[in-house]
Amino acid sequence: MKKLLVITALLLFAGIAFGQTSKTTQVDFETEKAAVADLFDKYYSAINAKDAATLATFLTEDVLVCGTDPSEFWNKEQITDAWTQGLADTTLEINITIGKREIRVADDGSSVIVVEEYILPKLDEIESLEDCIAFYGQFKFWGENLKRQIKQHELLET
Repeated sequence: MKKLLVITALLLFAGIAFGQTSKTTQVDFETEKAAVADLFDKYYSAINAKDAATLATFLTEDVLVCGTDPSEFWNKEQITDAWTQGLADTTLEINITIGKREIRVADDGSSVIVVEEYILPKLDEIESLEDCIAFYGQFKFWGENLKRQIKQHELLET
């Protein structure tokens, strides 16, 4: 009886351990890349159109957004409000164009990495330190730090 119980247990164990088959999923990398590229294109179209409501649809409810200033740490409502306010500025011109985009899909299709090179046309217009001060001066963190560095390194005559 003990032998039968041990053999049954071994057969049961072997059936559980070796009977599982992994499900192989075929990933169509080109289709996945095209879907991701489309998503990113829609995101940049919303930015260029200054459409904060559409931008907000790209965020999860529990998103945390870190800005460039240490005090910039926002949830979805805060970043959406900031976008709405900032994009309402009629003097703000946005025309982001992607120079290069590399999309890498994991072998199992479960994740994607996207690396992009893009140019903000406004930054192309900056040709001097005075232009930098004029542009970055409107941003508290960047403007103050830039002015401090200029003064510390005596880069401009006062």
